Formats: sequence, C-alpha cells, structure tokens
Amino acid sequence: MKNIYEYKCVTFDMDGTLYYQFPLRILMIINMILYCILHPFGIKEIFIVRYFRKIRENENLLKNKNFKTAQYELVAGKFKISQEETKNIVNLWLIKKPLKYLIYTKDKKLAKIIDTLHKKKIIVIVYSDYPADEKAKVLNIKADYIYSSEDKNIMSLKPDPKALKYISKNLNLNFKDILIVGDRYEKDAKLAKSCRADFIILPQSRMKRKRLYRRLTGETNAV
Repeated sequence: MKNIYEYKCVTFDMDGTLYYQFPLRILMIINMILYCILHPFGIKEIFIVRYFRKIRENENLLKNKNFKTAQYELVAGKFKISQEETKNIVNLWLIKKPLKYLIYTKDKKLAKIIDTLHKKKIIVIVYSDYPADEKAKVLNIKADYIYSSEDKNIMSLKPDPKALKYISKNLNLNFKDILIVGDRYEKDAKLAKSCRADFIILPQSRMKRKRLYRRLTGETNAV
C-alpha cells in the first residue's frame, strides 16, 4: 500500500468513515426511544426505517437500475402507506435527525488528514450510498466533489463500479491513481476491487484507526 499522499485522488465513504458509526447509533436509539414514549404510534416509523435499511442490502435492489424508486415502492407496499410518506420518514430518520449528532462522532484525525490532502493538491471526493452534502457541511469536511449513489449520473449502489468509473472518467484519472477509504469490506472494498483500485477499510476502534493512520501517512506522530 502506498502512502496516502502519493495518490492523485482519495475517495472517502461518509457513514462510518468520516464519523464513528457506533456512537451515532447509540444516540439515535436513545432519540428513537424518547420519540416513541412521546408518540406511541411513532414505533411504526422505526419499523419502516429498519425495513428500508434491510431493503438497501438486498442484492436484487443492487441490480435494479431504478433502485431509487423501487426501494420506496417496496417499503410503501409492505406498510400500506404512500411512497411520499415513506420517503419523508426515511429522510427524517436517516438524513435529518442524525445531523445534530454528527459533530460529536466526527473522526477528527481523519479530518486533519483530509486538510493535508487539500494542501498537497490531492483531489478529495466523498462518495456515499446516501446523500452526503448536508453531512459534510455539519462535519466541516471540505471535498472537491461529493457524489451519492442516487445522483442521476450514477444511479447504482455500492459495490457496483459505475460510480468509480464515472469519477475516473470525469477527472481523467486511472484507477491506480485513486484510493478508496471506507468502513465496509462488502461495499467499499468490493467496489475498489472491481476496478483494481487500492483501498483502506477503517476499523471502528479509535486506537486501531490511530495506528492505521500512522502507517498510512508515514508519520510516527500522525495527526
């Protein structure tokens, strides 16, 4: 594995990569419990979100060219609600509500590495299966480009290589010039492997990440 600063472009996943997933989930579980205490019928929303996340892992959905519509159709059909209501509930719990907690779970060491990448004129990209613009703003992560699997030029979920192929073509880069940084082997690593690009899968342990960053940056006292 090369030093991270030897690449022309570094592409970061968002969820579980630029922030720690476990503490955010704990905060969201507490939020959901309090919500259900105050709104007993709100438990249905929790089941809707859980089912939506399960659908997102379905291999048949990964192959569906119209997955953005299909995912809401499947959930709406199961719970007998409109697609619009489904979309609003999912957006509330998976995008809007987590925003106020993100800053507390930010990977500050990785953020400093990203700042160094900018200083060295290395292209920084955030690519997530979910919309990441608002999350990047809250985390104060500056990226040259932010992509989502739901973007009209991509419309495919990880580990489908379509997004990486689009990024490399758009920026006129070879796959060997791109490093993929993520937290899930079955998503981020497989995405990189499909294009023979290098990748790093970050552990959720802060101490393990710290040791990894030292190796990745070639610094004995990395960030």
